Amino acid sequence: MSAALGNHPAAPGCAWLRLPSAESWYGGYGNGGSGSNGGLTTSIAGGNIAVPARYWKVLLVLPFGEDDLTRIGPGVSSGTTRVIAVDMPNTQSANALEWYDYRTSVDAIEDSTGLDVLNALGTDLQGLLEVGVDAGPVN
Repeated sequence: MSAALGNHPAAPGCAWLRLPSAESWYGGYGNGGSGSNGGLTTSIAGGNIAVPARYWKVLLVLPFGEDDLTRIGPGVSSGTTRVIAVDMPNTQSANALEWYDYRTSVDAIEDSTGLDVLNALGTDLQGLLEVGVDAGPVN
């Protein structure tokens, strides 16, 4: 499996991060975003789809292999697992910055959303992986 984080590849000037193997989680939270028409939009499709104020994504980058859980290790000590978390506003001005300028910790996303993103991992391992903000290569 491979994953990419960034703008659509056809978009001019986009910068993509290509990863060999990654698990991803993503979603939105808050109420309302702003689009090209300006103003705040809280729903679309006749009120059937809520528009979030922010979008988030978490990537857990793994070495190649089978059995994902056995390939996860605390990046601080073993260097085997990279965790990339981003939290972006749902606004037109969000593209003024690169995706990597929105990097944050998994803990910060969990605090904002009320979710437990890496809940399949033991609490000790979660504690090691969720607290840091990724500073790895971005292209």
